Order: sequence, then structure tokens, then C-alpha cells
Amino acid sequence: MTVAAVMLARDEADVIGYTVAHLLAEGVDHVVVGENLSEDDTPRILAMCAESHPVTVVPDDNPEHVQDVKMTDLARFAHDELGADWIIACDADEVWYSKHGTLGEFFESCEVDVVTATGWDHIVTDDDDVAMSNPFLRINHRRQVPQRLGKVAFRWHDGVRIDHGNHFVFDHPGRAAKALNYRHYQYRTFEQMVDKVRTGAEAMRNMHPMYGTHWREAAAKSDDELWREWRRLCEESGLIRDPAPVRSL
Repeated sequence: MTVAAVMLARDEADVIGYTVAHLLAEGVDHVVVGENLSEDDTPRILAMCAESHPVTVVPDDNPEHVQDVKMTDLARFAHDELGADWIIACDADEVWYSKHGTLGEFFESCEVDVVTATGWDHIVTDDDDVAMSNPFLRINHRRQVPQRLGKVAFRWHDGVRIDHGNHFVFDHPGRAAKALNYRHYQYRTFEQMVDKVRTGAEAMRNMHPMYGTHWREAAAKSDDELWREWRRLCEESGLIRDPAPVRSL
């Protein structure tokens, strides 16, 4: 039984190495990354990972964020070329885990075919230790309420399609259940937030308005307005301290 995690990455240099290391330490057999025109150190970090670990980097030169198409293609690649039986459709800024053992152990004994993981957003606070380079260890506070939509992992089946956002998988005849968890670290620094929303909005420019609403709305703001939004996040009330169970190689 082979488990592969597939993801897209664009300008994720501050987290991508930690994400890959965590997944491999969790018993994931292979990580497949669609490298999408990054202008930071993401390509170099991924190349280093691929030199000594089961990591495959697939160049993605399409600037548009057609996530459903790209992720479905990566999942098919993982199955056809790497023999993956299970696919984790994740993002580069997520930490996936099971409350009972490793991810590898979970999928080894899983009796359903489609798994919806529950996720929580981690939020930067002024209490974070800025000397800590790993955002997954630095940003320890999360919202109490989980994300409205989870993320999907599934046993491979020919003809499946991954939804935009990795929330669902279509055309899968198997049994589904809620299981697993993940933590989401969308914004890690102010500079990274500005780059993400502006790059994201541009990548969604030709897509239906129902997609990427948060990026479009944020990108329409000035830098000063985004700074105020950043400070609002840093001072958000009601957060709880709950560090993610991060593993490393």
C-alpha cells in the first residue's frame, strides 16, 4: 500500500521544506509537488529535498490557478507513475496528522475510500517567537472553530476529479467518512501575506468570480489597508494555544 501527498507550491519557501519533511516523517511514501513559477527559494528547496528523499517536482508553467485540474493531474501522476493507492490532496501550508498514530498507519488500516479531514486556521500573534524559523512551530495559536470545509484524501479510482480547493473528490464510488486533521498556516508574515493575496488574485483573474473571493477582495486593498488587516489578525481575540503535532525527519 502506497500513500502519496500531492500539492501545488508557489513562493512557499518559508514552509515547503518543513511540509515535505513532516509528511515523510508521518509515513507518507511519496510527495509530489507541482512547482508553479515560484520567484523565491521554493524550487531550490524542493530540488534539495528530491535529491535524497522520495519527492517528485513537476514543473507547472501555467500562471492560472486552475487548482482542480492541476491537482487531479498530479494525483493521476502519483498513481500511474508511482503506484499510489492513496492520495492526500493537501496544500503547502498545511500540517496533516492523525490523532491515532501516523498517517501511514491510518491509511494502512483505513476501511473507507474517501476521507474528509478537519482543519483549523493558525493565526500569527505578537506572542510568537520571531527567532523560530519554522512557522509551524512558531505560530502556536489557532481559532477554536474549524474551517467550514475540510480537505480530502482518497483511495485512487480511475476517473476521479479533485474539487477546486481540495475540499471534495468527484466521481468516486467508494464509502466516505470524516477522519484525520490538519492545521492551516495561510499567513505567516506581513510580507508573505501581501505577496500571496496579490499573486493569488492575479492567478484567478480569468476564473469565475466564485473562486478566490478572499484573494480578490484582499488584493483590491492598498498596502496600508492590508497592514491594518494584518494587525487585526495579530490581535484577534478568542484564539487558543494549541501547537500542531509537527514531525521532522
